[in-house]
Amino acid sequence: FEKNTWPEEDVGGKLILNKNRCILCLRCVNLCKNVAGVEEIAVLARGEETYIGTVGDRKIENELAGNIADICPVGALTSKDFRFKARPWELKNSPSVCTLCSKGCNTIVGFHPRREEVLRFTARENMDVNQWWICDRGRGQFHSIHAPNRLTAPVRRVDGAAQPVLWHEAIPAIASALKGVIAKSGAGAIGVIASAELTNEELFLARSIFRDRLGVANFDFPARPQPPVVYPKFTIEGDRNPNTRGARAVGVAPGQGGRSVRDMIQAAAEGEIRALVFLRGGAFDTFGDPALVARALERAELVVVLDTHASPVADKAHWVLAGATHVEKEGTYTNSKGRVQRTHRVFSTSRDAREDWRVLQELGLALGALHESDAGAAEIFARLASANPAFRGLTYASVGDLGAPLASATADVAVG
Repeated sequence: FEKNTWPEEDVGGKLILNKNRCILCLRCVNLCKNVAGVEEIAVLARGEETYIGTVGDRKIENELAGNIADICPVGALTSKDFRFKARPWELKNSPSVCTLCSKGCNTIVGFHPRREEVLRFTARENMDVNQWWICDRGRGQFHSIHAPNRLTAPVRRVDGAAQPVLWHEAIPAIASALKGVIAKSGAGAIGVIASAELTNEELFLARSIFRDRLGVANFDFPARPQPPVVYPKFTIEGDRNPNTRGARAVGVAPGQGGRSVRDMIQAAAEGEIRALVFLRGGAFDTFGDPALVARALERAELVVVLDTHASPVADKAHWVLAGATHVEKEGTYTNSKGRVQRTHRVFSTSRDAREDWRVLQELGLALGALHESDAGAAEIFARLASANPAFRGLTYASVGDLGAPLASATADVAVG
């Protein structure tokens, strides 16, 4: 008898289907039906003609489809992003956390040591957070790590032209400029726009330096809402910031008489705030009305941006400092349920970029706001835990690979 054979087929969801390998185990069908709540893939035909295919020849559109490649036992459904890129055993796998929303899904980072490149993110089991699944947004997050617009060294912009500078030149120059603004106009002339994309340790340092030591009351971070996507057994949350809960627990908020993010932009556009420090850049509309943001950046005497990628805000800054992505540094994030979770340093930072906590620490020393430096993120977290009741009793060891709840959070961190 002639064997049935089929060509490979793009079924959507960044998946390639090879029906010749399929053993009709129905794992893919059950995942779409029970976890995503849609019937986009099904068992079709009858008898020896039976095969797995999409319903009505439509593409798979649910954002959990990438999990199918993880659970397919024979490789009949494979990921476009990873297939033929490397053998799985060539990768160094490290536990991490997704930073694309406040859910904080547990992931495994697949790093190719020989190529020095992250090739994939896959789901890591944590029954208190994401069970066995991650969404396709988080699965594709590795693309940005080696993107062409990565910032790899500090830059100074003079008369609109960007000039690379060395760290030992950039940090003292920025510190001197900030001191000059304070001496001439007071701490109220500085606005610090933090970011809930940073780790708990980095936000703790930022607050210690700017609010507690320098007295900068204009200290806040922007919200980054998005439409939530709710599936029967998984939710992509409506907050793109991975660490909103941690930022609030650390105390990232305006001080007495301080301004919010939008008010800082308004004040800078009117000339009241003379220096703006962005601890993450982004599109203009992240920080308010785009026209007002453009005017604020143009009018400010000093604009400093610490970020990992080029952005419209960074393109207008006088100083741009190259930070590290979450897989290039140690740190912790607090998800929306109050669970503190660790990320691990998978590989060294790109070229001359530096960990954000290290940049903040060096800037704090240059400003005279810090008098000693910590050797790493674990030591900073220990100081945070001793100073902040919400983190009391937590250590890197107690957080472990599965996380631990804040002292102020309940132990119920059910999946949602």
